Amino acid sequence: MSFGQGGPDRGSGTPDWAALAEQAERARARRRRRLIAGGGALATVLVAGIVALAVVSEDDGDGDASDKPSSSLPSAEKLPSSPDSAPSPTFK
Repeated sequence: MSFGQGGPDRGSGTPDWAALAEQAERARARRRRRLIAGGGALATVLVAGIVALAVVSEDDGDGDASDKPSSSLPSAEKLPSSPDSAPSPTFK
């Protein structure tokens, strides 16, 4: 309503302080929620970045198994021909 038509201030010329305080409190609460949500998202991204960096730097330079030369594998003569020819364990 416009001024002089019996609006909320009823012609007194002073604002409704209770309504203004309530509005300010809602704005503060909204700002706080957004800050907490943004901080949580930032923390999640930060942790994911640290984990990704740790995974990438975990590579110790050996490379994949397919990168290794076949000379590092045992020859066919050294492999057992059947499961029965495996040595028996000894308990001492």
